Amino acid sequence: KVDKTDEFAKKVEAILKAWDIPNVNDVILKKKKNDLIISHNPRRNRGKGMRSITHSAFTVGLLEFCKENNLPHLGFIVLDSPLLAYREPDNDEDDLSNTDVNMKFYEYFLKWNDRQIIVIENIDPPERFKTMKLAQLFSKNSSGRYGFFPELNQQ
Repeated sequence: KVDKTDEFAKKVEAILKAWDIPNVNDVILKKKKNDLIISHNPRRNRGKGMRSITHSAFTVGLLEFCKENNLPHLGFIVLDSPLLAYREPDNDEDDLSNTDVNMKFYEYFLKWNDRQIIVIENIDPPERFKTMKLAQLFSKNSSGRYGFFPELNQQ
């Protein structure tokens, strides 16, 4: 009998590989530690940027795992600063700035048509994703909508 946690960890591993995260091998979920072990390295021992992207993969993996196994899930996720390692690496090992992770991350969601993702990020996505039919840019500047919640007219 296949352990569902092993199945879930393989889902997270596949997502990390699809995003082209370097040095991803053998992802396992340690139940006693409540942590992912990625390439024999606990997730909690990595820099904040790598913890962010791996947490995002965990969240995406959970949604996909639930969908594939007919388990309950709301069908949407919110990711806060998932690409931190792309713009502010803690160290050379966690530096993703010279990779295509940014592009691969957004491309991954192009196949979704029955789920929703809200990405809260301080950098703009690649240009081709800003103009997608259902993409909405929120900004205090002249481009995009002012904020996630419409501004109420205070008169």
